[in-house]
Order: sequence, then structure tokens, then C-alpha cells
Amino acid sequence: MPWTPRKLSVQIEHLSGTGQDEILFVIGGAFGLSEAVLERANERLSLPKKEYPHQLARIVVMERLYRAFRMSLGEPLW
Repeated sequence: MPWTPRKLSVQIEHLSGTGQDEILFVIGGAFGLSEAVLERANERLSLPKKEYPHQLARIVVMERLYRAFRMSLGEPLW
């Protein structure tokens, strides 16, 4: 499922409301993730349909998390 900071913000708020105290993000490499890892996932999120080098994908995820947490706190994004 493609995700936006707003969708991620809602998901984080939902998880914190259910007492979830840990969220783990796993970023796949050039060939994705193994079936064993995918089967253990509670949720699957995807970046937009672009190709990102592994290091850039980590930065994109961090930026989305930053925006999502700012939204959760009711803070302006800019």
C-alpha cells in the first residue's frame, strides 16, 4: 500500500492508542525482502513507484516519519 505522511500519522496514532510501544521498519534491498520476513510483518508499506538507492530510501522513510509525527502533534509542516 502506498503511504503518505497523513496515513502514517493515523497508523502511528492507532498503534499508540492500542498500547503498541515499538514500531520496526525494515527496508528491503535491490531484490526486496524474503518471504519469511514478509510473512512476519503486521503491515506492509511501500514508497512511491520510483527506484531509490537503499541509502536514499532510508532518508525518505525518515522524512515521512518526521512529517507524520509532526502531524500527530498538530504542528505545522512548514
